[in-house]
Amino acid sequence: MRDAERLRERRTLSLDDKQVAALLVCALLLFAGVFGLGVMVGRRLGAAKPAAAAAGDLAALDAAAARKPDLAAAA
Repeated sequence: MRDAERLRERRTLSLDDKQVAALLVCALLLFAGVFGLGVMVGRRLGAAKPAAAAAGDLAALDAAAARKPDLAAAA
């Protein structure tokens, strides 16, 4: 019976201004860290692409397309 009464009790949570500010600062630091990690991973993945197939190098893209056999013509 005592356990049932304990379960019915409501607990209130109250934060003062300093605790709210500390939570906001921690959340901002967490978001900044995740963003920075995403930028670093994106740069590393972007650098792994071959330089010859850059979007601005149209001649290299044409040469790469000419080397690959056309699958539609083979069918």
